[in-house]
Amino acid sequence: MLSLDFTDRQVKIVRGSLMGSKIRIIQVETLNLPLGLIENGFVADVPMLAGELLEFLQTKDIKEKDIIAEIGSGLILHKELILPKPKSLKNSNVIETMIKSNMNISNDYNISYNIVGEAEDENKNPMVRVLATAVPQRLVDGYTRLFSHLGLSLKSLFVSSGCISRLVENSQKLLALSPLMMVQVEYDFIATNLYSDGRLVLSRRVAIDAEEIGGDSDALVQAVYDNVFRMIQFMNSRPDSKPLKEITFYGKIPDFVMLSNSMASFNTSTHVLSSPGNVVAFCEFDFAEYANAISAFFKAKSDFDRIDLLKSSAAKEKKPASYYGLILAGSILASCAVVAGVFFVFNSTNNRLKAQIASEENEITQYKAREEVLNGKIARLDSINMYSNNVQMAKYLFDFQPTIVTDILKKLEEPLTDGMGIVGTVSISGYNVTVNYECKSDSQPVEYVRALKEQGYFENISYHGYTGQGTGDNMKYNFSLSMLIKGGNTYEAEQ
Repeated sequence: MLSLDFTDRQVKIVRGSLMGSKIRIIQVETLNLPLGLIENGFVADVPMLAGELLEFLQTKDIKEKDIIAEIGSGLILHKELILPKPKSLKNSNVIETMIKSNMNISNDYNISYNIVGEAEDENKNPMVRVLATAVPQRLVDGYTRLFSHLGLSLKSLFVSSGCISRLVENSQKLLALSPLMMVQVEYDFIATNLYSDGRLVLSRRVAIDAEEIGGDSDALVQAVYDNVFRMIQFMNSRPDSKPLKEITFYGKIPDFVMLSNSMASFNTSTHVLSSPGNVVAFCEFDFAEYANAISAFFKAKSDFDRIDLLKSSAAKEKKPASYYGLILAGSILASCAVVAGVFFVFNSTNNRLKAQIASEENEITQYKAREEVLNGKIARLDSINMYSNNVQMAKYLFDFQPTIVTDILKKLEEPLTDGMGIVGTVSISGYNVTVNYECKSDSQPVEYVRALKEQGYFENISYHGYTGQGTGDNMKYNFSLSMLIKGGNTYEAEQ
């Protein structure tokens, strides 16, 4: 199983499993992302992000297909609510409806929640205290499309701030430190979770300008101090509040001594999150940096919490299907007595048809085997023809095209790798260039675009994914690029 913790700049990857009450960690990796692929938690470019992730997993020889993912965004809403207690806390639809009504949000949001305690109103009516999380559904949809594009099975999707809560719930050491503040420090955001009586009571995530901080530890420490100060003010405003016992940091800690000194005015102890005893590692890594991805392996302590965004999203679809399924089952049972006798009459005919189908399927299998051999030969012939066409086109361009156009084609052909080719003619209009390609591997388009950018001859390169056709070794991929010739490359467009 893979756990992937997504931020705007990185994907933290943990390969492991939950065995009983312990988590086994086999491998950890970090994929640094180019700017613009994820923006404030939203997947902005599915094909390019899929290409980056696929290439990285192949490079690291990671072959797992089952995924759990953790996401975060400044647009995710967190709110503590006190709601009338339903007859059954397992009735998630009733709780979700009350949450949407209290938060005044539409069905465009995906609701998850933790039940953090019980209370009573002034009339002694039973109430429940709920920490609700509202996630824009289009944020969730972006990640489901991403893993569908990759052909991987997304088993669960969590809000990252909720994952660290499962680590706290499964650690007696951390539970004993309540009231506790968990602070995730990254160079593009700060996330804070506040726990009281062993339960999460507030979660907050604030984006910070990574370029403005520019790796400056002093600026980052100041940003952390400001956010911790606001959380402590909130905690002190709560009725029956208790003094904060502990501030624990995790994520990318810049300078812990400096960070700890800045917290001195709060009169509380500070530590970096360390690996608990129920996490067994078979590789070396900084636990604090991968804490979210590792914590996602833990199961929720409460059966009443609903934290998986995939289940929240799918709940509306499951109910009608089960309802009509029950009707269908009832109809079948009611009809069984009538059809019992008819079954025996048709049983012999059914067996004969099965034998005939098996014979036909065997014949189809033989034809498919022949077809695969033929397709292999056709693919080789196509490769030879494509190579021949490329040679002829290159000769034509060298003989008849202006020298500068030939230079452009040379630049387009330089990054081509084995099995790739330019399809048709290259369109050059002024400084605009449009090219169609064919290749044999789904990783080649992203590699080619990256090489073309590094070449520096073109700019504003636009890539919108690929299409594939065929199967197995006969699989072919087609994609198109449009770009501009960068100024200063001795090329002058016709006026």
